[in-house]
Amino acid sequence: MTTIKTTERTLNLKVKSQLKSLMPNAKVLVKKHVPSVGYVFFVKDSNKVTLGKVFRDNQGMIIYVN
Repeated sequence: MTTIKTTERTLNLKVKSQLKSLMPNAKVLVKKHVPSVGYVFFVKDSNKVTLGKVFRDNQGMIIYVN
């Protein structure tokens, strides 16, 4: 699993372009609330397989790539 930290505070075009370059098969972002973490964006492909996760930390966004 790869972890990437960004200084962006929201899921904006900069973060989305990083996601697209890291995971070219990504098709869908699913937003779910996870207790004690907040909102987590699950990155899925066309077969609904989770490719990674994106969530907000105090310093910025964290991208986990499976």
